[in-house]
Amino acid sequence: MLNTIKQEDRVINAKLWGMKLHLYMSSMQKRGKLIVPLCLFLLCPFASLPANILQDCDAADLLSVQSYRNQNLEDYPRLKSRLTRSFTVPGLAAGFVPQGIAFLPNSSHVILSGYLADTKHAVVILVDSTTGIPERVGRLFSGDSPKMRHAGGIAVTGDHFWIPGNTVLLRFPIAGLVESNAPPCIQIDVDRIVDGIGSRGSHLSSWGNHLIVGDFGRSRAQRSHAHHPIPHHRSPENRRLHFRSLVFSMDQETNLPKSTSRPCLILHHDEHVQGIAFAENGLVLLSRSWGDRPSCIDIHHISVDAGIIKSATLSPYTANTDDDYLIPSVTLSGSNLIDTFYGPPGSEGIIITGNTVMTVFEGGAYDYRLRWKTIEDRVLVFVIEHDVDD
Repeated sequence: MLNTIKQEDRVINAKLWGMKLHLYMSSMQKRGKLIVPLCLFLLCPFASLPANILQDCDAADLLSVQSYRNQNLEDYPRLKSRLTRSFTVPGLAAGFVPQGIAFLPNSSHVILSGYLADTKHAVVILVDSTTGIPERVGRLFSGDSPKMRHAGGIAVTGDHFWIPGNTVLLRFPIAGLVESNAPPCIQIDVDRIVDGIGSRGSHLSSWGNHLIVGDFGRSRAQRSHAHHPIPHHRSPENRRLHFRSLVFSMDQETNLPKSTSRPCLILHHDEHVQGIAFAENGLVLLSRSWGDRPSCIDIHHISVDAGIIKSATLSPYTANTDDDYLIPSVTLSGSNLIDTFYGPPGSEGIIITGNTVMTVFEGGAYDYRLRWKTIEDRVLVFVIEHDVDD
């Protein structure tokens, strides 16, 4: 088994180096240079590998389930005591890097979003969450070209699912992914691109008839005006809460945001948010991670009545203009933090139904399992018990 895993790792490593070699040679050709001896030297380690090694992985690879290492959670006793089941993230041997997770309505299935480590192509995988068996892979396309997106989250509204891009949201039909007669690997074409959102879209989720999109951290681009619609001089006094997620109300007939220039709500929160989930009783869960350090699930409570947040105040907001609009906002801070669960490194997307929570971890992805000491390669399913009074 160990030899098999090492061989699979060598295959993925060869693909990654092949991609780097291609980029290097392209760069040299543009400069009028091509250093043949160096190229031959770089190719030597791959001479005995199969000819198709530098091509995309097929459906069988992405639907395979190979566990590399996961935790018995002894270091996280509260999480362990609430754990009800788990299943291994599929496609790790093929270079799949999981990012988001979403429920499929009226089903036991979930959709995992992510990208391939070698090509950066965005893919989604349909998984039966009760058995952990992956059933179908969807490669995301725009016309004849695969989408090279981070796919940092996924949200389902109506008959579509969404993934975020750099200041855009991309909508795809669900139908082909769930069709019983569909082949194991299908192409799913984007049917709508919504631009002008005030976020790079590091994470994305849905809550009722709303989309929630937000940023992860302090990249230079995210600090720019175009990607940070809350003016810096009008941000919360607590600079740690400088980051925010935007909540957009959806038109039920068109299944599109009613407005991208004015979200219906702003959520102020700390950085390093990889996923966010709303519960009907006003609980808001933030999945936060810091590389190879332990992750945490912060649980906040805000006042909600019939889907309307009652505790909102007004915050300035500007998108695509220099005009400030006053938008209802809620600050997720220590004043409404009611619990925190700590877990292994690499927590990403998070979803909740009732008191059952699912969180996907990226530690089993190729790049991370080589560098991190603590590896978690599963979707963890656990329960929380918080009865709150509005």
